[in-house]
Amino acid sequence: MEEAVRGKPDAKKPRPIADLPEAIGGLFGLGALNVLDEWLADPPLNREGNEITATVTMNSLGSAYMSMTAMSVGMLLPAVSKVREAAARASDSNNLKQIGLAFHVHASANQDKLPDAAWSTKRDENRRPLPHLSWRVAILPYLEQDNLFRQFKLDEPWDSENNKKLIPLMPKFYTNPQAPTEPGKTYYKVFTGPGTIYEKDKIAKYTIDNIPDGTSNTILVAEGGEPVIWTKPDDFEFDPAKPLPNIWLPGKPGINVALADGSVRFINRSMSEATLKNAIQADDGNVLGADW
Repeated sequence: MEEAVRGKPDAKKPRPIADLPEAIGGLFGLGALNVLDEWLADPPLNREGNEITATVTMNSLGSAYMSMTAMSVGMLLPAVSKVREAAARASDSNNLKQIGLAFHVHASANQDKLPDAAWSTKRDENRRPLPHLSWRVAILPYLEQDNLFRQFKLDEPWDSENNKKLIPLMPKFYTNPQAPTEPGKTYYKVFTGPGTIYEKDKIAKYTIDNIPDGTSNTILVAEGGEPVIWTKPDDFEFDPAKPLPNIWLPGKPGINVALADGSVRFINRSMSEATLKNAIQADDGNVLGADW
């Protein structure tokens, strides 16, 4: 019964949700044994002359249930925690898959061009977008959020009077289920800076089809660091000559990232900084390390 609750001692992965009924059954069994143990520790026997009588007081079903729950709830928590963690990671992975797919659909609808990290319908003489909104706004129509997209004034900055009102309406897929934060903020960001897809002025340097290092070797979107307002063009600032920015989620062993080919993979904290820098850069020409 303990094994049904805790799982096998050599298990290396979180248990599947299908194991939950078995774990709950084990809990009730252990609780019942605990109640019987209490009876046997002080048997309710009375001797009257040559007769021995047993007087057993049975708890109500509710009391027995509470006794079993109180004893076993501490054992259930680790199992429930693992199931929740696995579900949160799967939901997070699905968010990134949707975001990655939206980038590809945006490219298909815009002559293979990726949305700029700092994005607007207006540009200056150097093609720089003015004023700025985030790429997270630009891909809304490709995430079945066209109604929300139409409420933005695209020729105004993210913090204009109209656009600020839309911050609380952040779509659910920008919420990281592994690290909840205050409403209107997200952990999902792209990398901007030398060598990245968004190298200068946060403008997309490459189309989806001409990333020199290959789409399967280049990180497009990652999670972690400090949460940012989802409509604001605020992302990871990267410089290959400097230490990596904080890309990790608090208290988590690693993060999910969306690659430029639309796939999602888990990055462990143990991965070397050199390998991560190579994966962030789109055109350094380096082969990714063995820890990739």
